Amino acid sequence: MNGRDVTKGFTVDAGTPMSDLEVEVTALTARVTIGAANGRGEAVANFDVIVFPQDMANWSLSLQGRSASGRTDQDGRYQTPPLIAGDYYVAAADSLEPGDSADPEILAELRTRAQRVTIHDGETANVQLKTER
Repeated sequence: MNGRDVTKGFTVDAGTPMSDLEVEVTALTARVTIGAANGRGEAVANFDVIVFPQDMANWSLSLQGRSASGRTDQDGRYQTPPLIAGDYYVAAADSLEPGDSADPEILAELRTRAQRVTIHDGETANVQLKTER
């Protein structure tokens, strides 16, 4: 709207005319596939991973498609649900509690050991994480 990205939300006062509002709808999404392995190259199952935006302004937003977290499967792999294209951090976490993926203090600490990845519409990026397990 008026050249600004308003995907985080916006407010319009009653009676205020809106102009230059452009809505883009796309079926293209992006994903990250994460593999976790120990120092011997063996897959690590049940390993907590998190994907979150590099832009700190988006850390406390609970918008679908802006972050993902989960555990690796028996083959040491995790695939995110659809994400909005952009720049993300991918990190291993000791254990994630509900709400941790939007906690700026936790994300700031995870960022120090995270890998960076950029994903584009329709793309799946692959990230390999090493663990100490």
